[in-house]
Amino acid sequence: MLSLKSNREIIDSIDNKMISLLSERIRIAEEISGIKKEKGLKIADKAREKQVMNNAVTQAAENGLDEGFIREIFSKIIDYTKSKQALK
Repeated sequence: MLSLKSNREIIDSIDNKMISLLSERIRIAEEISGIKKEKGLKIADKAREKQVMNNAVTQAAENGLDEGFIREIFSKIIDYTKSKQALK
């Protein structure tokens, strides 16, 4: 068993990776926003949002995570991403 300090260091590392991945996701979403604008498409894409949420819920189930928890997190990510895309 690892010490409290070691476990906290591991969590800190995971948190840093999660933030880096979220930053990358938002950057790519902003690129998508530019493509959508060039093609005259709306920012919101309900079909894609549903697909993203379904993928997240499936991954959550496969990893033993609570569906409601994942839905809440991904709803926030999707909403934030749409707000960033709207500003582009």
